[in-house]
Amino acid sequence: MGQRQELKLVAIQKTLVAVGTVLTQSVQLLMNARQTGGIPNTMNQVPNTMNEVLTLQVDALALLGHTNYDLSLRRRETMKPSLTKEYASLCSSQTSVTSMLFGDELQSQLNAIRASNRISQTATQSTTGHFGSHNKSTFQRHPRNDHEKSFISKGPKPRWSNNRFPSHQKKREGGNKFNK
Repeated sequence: MGQRQELKLVAIQKTLVAVGTVLTQSVQLLMNARQTGGIPNTMNQVPNTMNEVLTLQVDALALLGHTNYDLSLRRRETMKPSLTKEYASLCSSQTSVTSMLFGDELQSQLNAIRASNRISQTATQSTTGHFGSHNKSTFQRHPRNDHEKSFISKGPKPRWSNNRFPSHQKKREGGNKFNK
């Protein structure tokens, strides 16, 4: 996904955060009114309405939170192809979503990834260095001799010389065995 699409996702996410802020403020007002018994004038005659509104507002907040989380994961997915393989794990859904796309502990995650990669490279180098020839197949350890060629080549060298033909290919008098 290009930079333009990324910016569109960011704009949507900012709008959702703004809506969430407004809903949070309205929920706070309703909760304060409920605790003090000061029901707004429009709700004087219907006390159950406040509970219904409060429930709907909390549900709306939950949906907005889920949408924000989903958008964060999608933004990570769009960035994943641009990252090197070693940092692709930052785009995992296991990485917590905060106000920062890759979480508040990005630097410590990067340090952990680098340390893990160094350990795995060291382990790989020591394994291949110590067991060098044991990890290779027979064909890799022993070079081919002149009689062994791949099936793509002209085949093994003939055991007879250029002047002599095997008994099943007798030389005809014209010099060419195909002349009659």
